[in-house]
Amino acid sequence: MELIKIRPLVARLSEEVLGITRNEKIPGLAVLLGAPDPDAIFYADSILKTAEKLNIDAKIFNYSNEDEFGGLIKGNELTGFGGILALSPYPDKMDENRLQIIPPHKDVDCITHERIGELNSGVSGLAPATAAAVIQIIDNFCGDITGARVTVVGRSLRVGKPLMPLLLQRNATVTLCHSRTKNLEKRTAEADIVITAIGKAELFTREYFSDGQIIIDVGINRTEDGFTGDVRRKDLKEMDISITKVPGGVGTVTTIMIFKNLLDLVL
Repeated sequence: MELIKIRPLVARLSEEVLGITRNEKIPGLAVLLGAPDPDAIFYADSILKTAEKLNIDAKIFNYSNEDEFGGLIKGNELTGFGGILALSPYPDKMDENRLQIIPPHKDVDCITHERIGELNSGVSGLAPATAAAVIQIIDNFCGDITGARVTVVGRSLRVGKPLMPLLLQRNATVTLCHSRTKNLEKRTAEADIVITAIGKAELFTREYFSDGQIIIDVGINRTEDGFTGDVRRKDLKEMDISITKVPGGVGTVTTIMIFKNLLDLVL
Protein backbone atom coordinates (compact mmCIF):
# COMPACT_ATOMS: atom_id res chain seq x y z
CA MET A 1 0.00 0.00 0.00
CA GLU A 2 1.31 3.41 -1.02
CA LEU A 3 0.04 6.70 0.35
CA ILE A 4 -0.75 9.33 -2.26
CA LYS A 5 1.36 12.42 -1.57
CA ILE A 6 -0.90 15.37 -0.90
CA ARG A 7 1.52 17.98 0.44
CA PRO A 8 3.09 18.95 -2.92
CA LEU A 9 -0.38 19.44 -4.40
CA VAL A 10 -1.54 21.60 -1.49
CA ALA A 11 1.67 23.66 -1.70
CA ARG A 12 1.16 24.27 -5.44
CA LEU A 13 -2.51 25.23 -5.06
CA SER A 14 -1.69 27.52 -2.16
CA GLU A 15 0.99 29.25 -4.20
CA GLU A 16 -1.50 29.76 -7.04
CA VAL A 17 -3.88 31.53 -4.67
CA LEU A 18 -1.07 33.57 -3.09
CA GLY A 19 0.08 34.61 -6.54
CA ILE A 20 -3.14 36.61 -6.73
CA THR A 21 -3.78 37.65 -3.13
CA ARG A 22 -0.25 38.95 -2.49
CA ASN A 23 -0.92 41.85 -4.80
CA GLU A 24 -4.68 42.16 -4.85
CA LYS A 25 -7.18 42.55 -2.03
CA ILE A 26 -10.24 40.43 -2.70
CA PRO A 27 -13.59 40.24 -0.89
CA GLY A 28 -13.37 37.71 1.93
CA LEU A 29 -15.16 34.52 2.98
CA ALA A 30 -18.10 34.35 5.39
CA VAL A 31 -18.28 30.98 7.19
CA LEU A 32 -21.77 30.26 8.57
CA LEU A 33 -21.84 27.93 11.57
CA GLY A 34 -25.25 26.78 12.72
CA ALA A 35 -24.81 23.90 15.14
CA PRO A 36 -22.46 23.46 18.12
CA ASP A 37 -20.79 20.48 16.50
CA PRO A 38 -17.13 19.99 17.55
CA ASP A 39 -16.02 18.78 14.11
CA ALA A 40 -17.69 21.73 12.37
CA ILE A 41 -16.14 24.17 14.85
CA PHE A 42 -12.72 22.63 14.31
CA TYR A 43 -13.13 22.81 10.55
CA ALA A 44 -14.31 26.43 10.69
CA ASP A 45 -11.23 27.35 12.72
CA SER A 46 -8.97 25.55 10.25
CA ILE A 47 -10.56 27.50 7.38
CA LEU A 48 -9.77 30.76 9.16
CA LYS A 49 -6.16 29.69 9.71
CA THR A 50 -5.80 28.77 6.05
CA ALA A 51 -7.38 32.08 5.03
CA GLU A 52 -4.78 33.97 7.06
CA LYS A 53 -1.95 32.08 5.34
CA LEU A 54 -3.49 32.90 1.95
CA ASN A 55 -3.91 36.59 2.79
CA ILE A 56 -7.69 36.39 2.58
CA ASP A 57 -10.12 37.78 5.13
CA ALA A 58 -12.50 35.22 6.64
CA LYS A 59 -14.95 35.39 9.51
CA ILE A 60 -17.25 32.96 11.30
CA PHE A 61 -20.90 33.94 11.70
CA ASN A 62 -22.98 31.90 14.16
CA TYR A 63 -26.71 31.31 13.89
CA SER A 64 -29.02 28.97 15.78
CA ASN A 65 -32.13 28.54 13.66
CA GLU A 66 -33.60 28.96 10.20
CA ASP A 67 -34.79 32.51 10.81
CA GLU A 68 -31.35 33.65 11.96
CA PHE A 69 -29.82 32.02 8.90
CA GLY A 70 -32.19 33.93 6.66
CA GLY A 71 -31.44 37.13 8.54
CA LEU A 72 -27.72 36.70 7.94
CA ILE A 73 -28.15 36.05 4.23
CA LYS A 74 -30.58 38.91 3.66
CA GLY A 75 -29.00 41.39 6.09
CA ASN A 76 -26.04 43.69 5.80
CA GLU A 77 -23.44 41.74 7.80
CA LEU A 78 -22.26 39.72 4.80
CA THR A 79 -22.29 42.60 2.31
CA GLY A 80 -18.51 42.96 2.08
CA PHE A 81 -17.83 39.24 1.65
CA GLY A 82 -17.30 37.69 -1.76
CA GLY A 83 -18.17 34.15 -0.74
CA ILE A 84 -20.51 32.38 1.67
CA LEU A 85 -19.86 28.90 3.06
CA ALA A 86 -22.58 27.27 5.17
CA LEU A 87 -21.08 24.38 7.11
CA SER A 88 -23.02 21.27 8.07
CA PRO A 89 -24.56 20.07 10.30
CA TYR A 90 -27.38 22.58 10.36
CA PRO A 91 -29.59 23.43 13.33
CA ASP A 92 -32.44 21.07 14.19
CA LYS A 93 -35.55 21.63 12.09
CA MET A 94 -33.70 23.67 9.48
CA ASP A 95 -34.59 22.39 6.04
CA GLU A 96 -31.47 22.03 3.89
CA ASN A 97 -33.46 23.58 1.04
CA ARG A 98 -33.14 26.81 3.00
CA LEU A 99 -29.57 26.98 1.67
CA GLN A 100 -31.04 27.97 -1.68
CA ILE A 101 -31.35 31.56 -0.47
CA ILE A 102 -27.56 31.89 -0.67
CA PRO A 103 -26.86 34.16 -3.66
CA PRO A 104 -25.36 31.98 -6.43
CA HIS A 105 -22.66 34.58 -7.12
CA LYS A 106 -21.42 34.05 -3.53
CA ASP A 107 -21.94 30.28 -3.37
CA VAL A 108 -18.39 28.97 -2.88
CA ASP A 109 -19.49 25.36 -2.31
CA CYS A 110 -21.85 25.16 -5.30
CA ILE A 111 -24.92 24.01 -3.40
CA THR A 112 -27.46 26.30 -5.08
CA HIS A 113 -29.53 24.95 -7.94
CA GLU A 114 -28.08 27.51 -10.34
CA ARG A 115 -24.51 26.41 -9.62
CA ILE A 116 -25.42 22.72 -9.79
CA GLY A 117 -27.16 23.25 -13.12
CA GLU A 118 -24.20 25.12 -14.57
CA LEU A 119 -21.86 22.28 -13.56
CA ASN A 120 -24.08 19.54 -14.98
CA SER A 121 -24.62 21.39 -18.25
CA GLY A 122 -20.94 22.20 -18.68
CA VAL A 123 -21.48 25.96 -18.52
CA SER A 124 -19.14 26.26 -15.54
CA GLY A 125 -16.34 24.15 -14.12
CA LEU A 126 -16.97 25.46 -10.61
CA ALA A 127 -17.80 22.50 -8.35
CA PRO A 128 -18.39 21.74 -4.67
CA ALA A 129 -15.05 22.02 -2.92
CA THR A 130 -14.77 18.36 -1.92
CA ALA A 131 -15.57 17.09 -5.40
CA ALA A 132 -13.12 19.62 -6.84
CA ALA A 133 -10.47 18.37 -4.38
CA VAL A 134 -10.95 14.79 -5.57
CA ILE A 135 -10.48 15.91 -9.17
CA GLN A 136 -7.34 17.86 -8.27
CA ILE A 137 -5.86 14.73 -6.67
CA ILE A 138 -6.76 12.58 -9.67
CA ASP A 139 -5.39 15.12 -12.17
CA ASN A 140 -2.19 15.49 -10.17
CA PHE A 141 -1.59 11.83 -9.33
CA CYS A 142 -3.15 9.98 -12.26
CA GLY A 143 -2.83 12.39 -15.17
CA ASP A 144 -4.92 11.51 -18.22
CA ILE A 145 -7.78 9.19 -17.20
CA THR A 146 -9.35 8.83 -20.64
CA GLY A 147 -11.15 5.49 -20.72
CA ALA A 148 -10.31 4.67 -17.09
CA ARG A 149 -12.98 2.86 -15.09
CA VAL A 150 -13.90 5.04 -12.12
CA THR A 151 -16.33 3.85 -9.47
CA VAL A 152 -17.78 6.49 -7.16
CA VAL A 153 -19.50 5.22 -4.02
CA GLY A 154 -21.77 7.89 -2.56
CA ARG A 155 -24.43 10.10 -4.12
CA SER A 156 -24.31 13.29 -2.06
CA LEU A 157 -24.74 16.72 -3.64
CA ARG A 158 -21.28 17.74 -2.49
CA VAL A 159 -19.27 14.71 -3.64
CA GLY A 160 -20.82 11.81 -5.53
CA LYS A 161 -23.21 13.57 -7.90
CA PRO A 162 -20.95 16.50 -8.90
CA LEU A 163 -18.09 14.07 -9.56
CA MET A 164 -20.06 12.56 -12.45
CA PRO A 165 -19.82 15.54 -14.84
CA LEU A 166 -16.27 16.33 -13.73
CA LEU A 167 -15.08 12.79 -14.47
CA LEU A 168 -17.02 12.58 -17.72
CA GLN A 169 -15.34 15.80 -18.85
CA ARG A 170 -12.08 13.85 -18.50
CA ASN A 171 -13.46 11.00 -20.63
CA ALA A 172 -13.51 8.48 -17.79
CA THR A 173 -16.00 5.62 -17.75
CA VAL A 174 -17.94 6.34 -14.58
CA THR A 175 -20.11 4.14 -12.36
CA LEU A 176 -22.01 5.82 -9.53
CA CYS A 177 -22.87 3.49 -6.66
CA HIS A 178 -24.24 3.93 -3.14
CA SER A 179 -24.88 2.00 0.07
CA ARG A 180 -27.77 0.05 -1.48
CA THR A 181 -26.02 -0.96 -4.70
CA LYS A 182 -26.15 -4.70 -5.27
CA ASN A 183 -22.84 -6.52 -5.67
CA LEU A 184 -20.97 -3.40 -4.60
CA GLU A 185 -17.78 -5.37 -3.98
CA LYS A 186 -17.74 -6.42 -7.64
CA ARG A 187 -18.31 -2.84 -8.86
CA THR A 188 -15.42 -1.46 -6.85
CA ALA A 189 -13.00 -4.35 -7.40
CA GLU A 190 -13.28 -4.03 -11.20
CA ALA A 191 -12.48 -0.30 -11.26
CA ASP A 192 -9.16 1.41 -11.95
CA ILE A 193 -10.00 4.24 -9.55
CA VAL A 194 -12.34 3.94 -6.55
CA ILE A 195 -13.72 7.00 -4.75
CA THR A 196 -15.32 6.17 -1.40
CA ALA A 197 -17.67 8.82 0.00
CA ILE A 198 -20.20 7.00 2.15
CA GLY A 199 -19.24 8.41 5.55
CA LYS A 200 -19.12 5.09 7.43
CA ALA A 201 -15.94 4.24 9.27
CA GLU A 202 -13.94 1.40 7.68
CA LEU A 203 -16.90 0.09 5.71
CA PHE A 204 -14.71 -0.94 2.78
CA THR A 205 -12.61 -4.00 3.53
CA ARG A 206 -10.21 -6.17 1.54
CA GLU A 207 -12.83 -7.78 -0.70
CA TYR A 208 -13.82 -4.42 -2.21
CA PHE A 209 -10.45 -3.88 -3.86
CA SER A 210 -7.89 -5.41 -6.20
CA ASP A 211 -4.20 -4.84 -6.88
CA GLY A 212 -3.21 -1.91 -9.04
CA GLN A 213 -6.05 0.37 -7.98
CA ILE A 214 -6.03 3.99 -6.87
CA ILE A 215 -8.35 4.76 -3.96
CA ILE A 216 -9.54 8.24 -3.04
CA ASP A 217 -10.97 7.96 0.48
CA VAL A 218 -13.23 10.97 1.02
CA GLY A 219 -14.75 9.78 4.29
CA ILE A 220 -13.60 11.19 7.60
CA ASN A 221 -15.27 9.59 10.61
CA ARG A 222 -14.70 10.16 14.31
CA THR A 223 -14.09 6.94 16.29
CA GLU A 224 -12.82 6.12 19.78
CA ASP A 225 -9.34 5.82 18.29
CA GLY A 226 -9.47 9.12 16.41
CA PHE A 227 -10.42 9.86 12.82
CA THR A 228 -10.59 7.22 10.13
CA GLY A 229 -11.74 7.03 6.54
CA ASP A 230 -14.31 4.82 4.84
CA VAL A 231 -11.59 2.27 4.05
CA ARG A 232 -10.12 -0.23 6.52
CA ARG A 233 -6.48 0.44 5.75
CA LYS A 234 -5.01 -2.42 7.75
CA ASP A 235 -6.63 -4.81 5.26
CA LEU A 236 -4.67 -3.25 2.39
CA LYS A 237 -1.14 -3.24 3.81
CA GLU A 238 0.06 -6.10 1.60
CA MET A 239 -1.78 -4.95 -1.52
CA ASP A 240 -0.41 -3.06 -4.51
CA ILE A 241 -2.74 -0.10 -3.99
CA SER A 242 -2.33 3.68 -3.78
CA ILE A 243 -4.63 5.49 -1.34
CA THR A 244 -5.13 8.96 0.13
CA LYS A 245 -4.47 9.62 3.82
CA VAL A 246 -7.18 10.22 6.41
CA PRO A 247 -6.88 12.72 7.95
CA GLY A 248 -4.57 14.89 5.87
CA GLY A 249 -5.87 13.80 2.50
CA VAL A 250 -8.93 14.98 0.58
CA GLY A 251 -9.98 17.31 3.39
CA THR A 252 -6.72 19.25 3.21
CA VAL A 253 -7.18 19.88 -0.50
CA THR A 254 -10.86 20.72 0.02
CA THR A 255 -9.96 23.68 2.22
CA ILE A 256 -7.75 25.14 -0.50
CA MET A 257 -10.44 24.55 -3.13
CA ILE A 258 -12.87 26.67 -1.11
CA PHE A 259 -10.54 29.61 -1.66
CA LYS A 260 -9.88 28.68 -5.28
CA ASN A 261 -13.65 28.79 -5.79
CA LEU A 262 -13.78 32.14 -4.01
CA LEU A 263 -11.26 33.59 -6.45
CA ASP A 264 -13.28 32.25 -9.39
CA LEU A 265 -16.39 33.97 -8.03
CA VAL A 266 -14.91 37.39 -7.31
CA LEU A 267 -12.37 37.85 -10.10
